[in-house]
This record gives sequence, structure tokens and C-alpha cells, in this order.
Amino acid sequence: MTPSVAQIRRRLRRPPPPLRFRLTRLYVRLVNAAIVGAIGWGVAFKGLQKTGQLGVSEWTALWLSVLAAVVLLKVLLAFGPVFAGRDRAFWVLSSPVGRAAF
Repeated sequence: MTPSVAQIRRRLRRPPPPLRFRLTRLYVRLVNAAIVGAIGWGVAFKGLQKTGQLGVSEWTALWLSVLAAVVLLKVLLAFGPVFAGRDRAFWVLSSPVGRAAF
């Protein structure tokens, strides 16, 4: 017999972790994001000081945009997964659950 969506949700539901653990996880994520942001800010500040030189401003703008994208991805990864890989997407789609309730 195929389990219903409600039965699977009941089975997978866990009690929430204590507030102390949640605050610790949040603190670690914020510290990591702050460190990456501070390093990025320092590199960007040094790069912006070179923009007055001829021929350097294009490369500086390129590296600053790449750095901004990396910092944004790091911050997003600190707060959760950015994408689901093929193995997880396949598992979700091939599980024997009635999808009418979704």
C-alpha cells in the first residue's frame, strides 16, 4: 500500500532543536558571512584605489564583479542549499507517494 502524504509528513517530522542550538547555528553562519564579506570588502577597496590608473579600471571592474558573485553565493550557501543535485531531484520525483495532495 502506498503511504499518503500526511503519513509521510508525520513520520519525517522531528521535534525542533532547542533554541540554544538554533542560535548557535545562526551565529556560526553570520560569523562566516561577516568574514567572507570583510575579506571581499578589503579586496574591493584596494581594487577601487587602482581605478584611476589607465588600463586597470576594466580589469578591476571585472574582478570586482566576480568577487561580488562569489560573496553572494557564499552568503546564500551559509543560509541553505542553493540548488538540488540530480540525485536528490530524481529521488524526490521517483518516490512512491500520491502527488494529488501536493
